[in-house]
Amino acid sequence: MKIKIEQRVLLQALWRAQGIIDKKSSLNVLAHLLIETVGNDAIRISCTDYDVGLIATYQAEILEPGKMTLNGKHSFDVIKSLPNEQVTLELQDNHWSKVECARSSFKLAGIPADDFPEQQEPDVTDGFEVDKSTLLRLIDRTIFSVSSDESRMTLNGVYFRAEQSEEPGSMRLTMVSTDGHRLSKVTTDVMTPTTLAEPVDAIVHRKGIHELKRILESDEVGVHVSTQGNNIIFSYGNAVMLIRQIEDSFPEYEKVIPKNSKISVEIDKLEFLENVRRTATLTSSKLLVVRFALERDKVVLSTNNPEQGEAHVEMDVDYDGDSVAVGFNHRYLQDVLQVISGPQVTCKINDEFSPGVIESEEDPGATFVIMPMRL
Repeated sequence: MKIKIEQRVLLQALWRAQGIIDKKSSLNVLAHLLIETVGNDAIRISCTDYDVGLIATYQAEILEPGKMTLNGKHSFDVIKSLPNEQVTLELQDNHWSKVECARSSFKLAGIPADDFPEQQEPDVTDGFEVDKSTLLRLIDRTIFSVSSDESRMTLNGVYFRAEQSEEPGSMRLTMVSTDGHRLSKVTTDVMTPTTLAEPVDAIVHRKGIHELKRILESDEVGVHVSTQGNNIIFSYGNAVMLIRQIEDSFPEYEKVIPKNSKISVEIDKLEFLENVRRTATLTSSKLLVVRFALERDKVVLSTNNPEQGEAHVEMDVDYDGDSVAVGFNHRYLQDVLQVISGPQVTCKINDEFSPGVIESEEDPGATFVIMPMRL
């Protein structure tokens, strides 16, 4: 196999693969990507770690057809160092590859191409289209509260649902995530000519969601969503990402979200965020708890750490009800306040033992729930 390809094109392909190739796996094959010639003027580059797979096609000059493998990280480091000129890739003996560009030449170790896990490009004729900004909004508001606890596999992904909306010509998209201590839910309606015969439900593996977000933030593309087997498929531009669905039932999250709240108060978002950060400077590294106290016409944020000191910060709010105090993890508060839209947020609580809810009128459909901590 021998091809010529522009350095910037190959660099983009290798950059896309960096978060997917498994650099630490005991299976060396998962640290590699597969390059195959397609016709007379294109190559297909594939990578996978069995949870997330990526298949993309790029223009190239085919001098000799065939297929080869490259170590994902080493090849990225090499191509990144080259000038923006044409790169020649050529398969050598013992599955090595020769890389030439301008006056530079490299030889990279590889593995047999036939050892690479078989990945068939999926049929994406079914499904529906969603614009990049809508999908990123859903991801940004849920990705931070996905659990990393491998013993609770159901929570190791984002629940994604697409269904027909009550309004003709529109579809409702929902994403939910929780780690057992907090919950993020966002729902939005999008106009689409697609009619779903039945809802699409999937728990999308967290690594896949992170990779999808990374690529969408760099590429100006629309996205086509479909399912095939146990994968949910996101197609954009010249690439197809296959993300393994977690085959389990997502918790009944609606039961966690309080239906009614006795206390509701509006707070300036930026002031709230800055004051949480200030108060957090003296929290215990183990507990991370900040006391959120509502009093007449003010909110008081405080912490008491016998080893380091005390913090006490006040904010003016429109409130004339009974005093109440709740403990919250300050990191959870900051995560929400960093992604929610609007200058004001509405904080809702019932008592010191009940979950707190944060919403914003300028971020419709987004609801964040944080469980209380013992003071």
